Amino acid sequence: MSGIIGICYQNGRSIDRTELERITDSIAHRGPDGSGIWLEGGVGLGHRMLWTTPESLKEQLPLVSSRGDFVITADARIDNRDDLARQLNLTLSVDIPDSALILAAYEAWGENCPTKLVGDFSFAIWDKRKRAIFAARDRIGIKPFYYHYREGRVFAFASEIAPLFQAADLEKQPEQDAIREILATFAIAHGRTLFKGVQRLPPASTLMLCDGNLDVRRYWEPIAGQGRRKPDLAGHIEEFRHLFGEAVRAQIRSAYPIGCLLGGGLDAASVLCVAARLVPDRTRLSSYSMVFDLLPCDEREFIEQTVQQTGVGECYHRGRRGPRRGLGRFAGM
Repeated sequence: MSGIIGICYQNGRSIDRTELERITDSIAHRGPDGSGIWLEGGVGLGHRMLWTTPESLKEQLPLVSSRGDFVITADARIDNRDDLARQLNLTLSVDIPDSALILAAYEAWGENCPTKLVGDFSFAIWDKRKRAIFAARDRIGIKPFYYHYREGRVFAFASEIAPLFQAADLEKQPEQDAIREILATFAIAHGRTLFKGVQRLPPASTLMLCDGNLDVRRYWEPIAGQGRRKPDLAGHIEEFRHLFGEAVRAQIRSAYPIGCLLGGGLDAASVLCVAARLVPDRTRLSSYSMVFDLLPCDEREFIEQTVQQTGVGECYHRGRRGPRRGLGRFAGM
């Protein structure tokens, strides 16, 4: 969970460095491990860093491409690093952060680059050649991306809504239709928020701002199964086991001890059991669980069975009374 912000003035106004630093620091809670800004004329990008993976420990954002044509700020965790490196003819090492892979993918495939990425990401690239901003969000929408656009004046984006009010001189006004929708249906359209003038980039979507035109497109849709397939229970089990294991393996790429949120259900228990096989060093893997003494639902019996099965350390957080043992710093699953 890092934080990104960006401002693009379209009325000739220049970015003030002090103001850009202040707005970037307003999301310091998303990234306590460092900050950076880049600005040129009326375009400015900011970043707050949270170290999680080994590659992120050396990452400096915003990042300028080797030829100086592109600048990126990103909140990203790319899981298909090896595959991307092969496609891009790169020699992969811990010195190549995920943001550099995204930049290389953009240089190679342009606006189609998100289709090549596997992982959780939201990023924005300033393309100096086109004088354009290109942004994208992962397929499920794990990483947030909010934006405001006033044609001919300003485009601003951020990982959270609050910085947009500062970056775009935007007045806080409720979006009544969105409020009614969420109260009536407990759901809200992917592109809308509760504030007028603030949009959310939907999952699996890209955004391009070029020559004053803002274009948002979907780059991926889930594909429904076509026709009826002959039942093959053993094959389905094997395929699920493989995909599930690969998903867990991707999440344990960490520079820190790994924490698994554990409840009494099969989903979290399955994740922890697979992680325990992939991380034999028990000092690097722990579970933590929320329990509530005053509620009738108590999952501790099932939690403890999973903990005993895996042999990992456990930590209970009892409502608001605080943890039994300190959590420390985890790259959580």
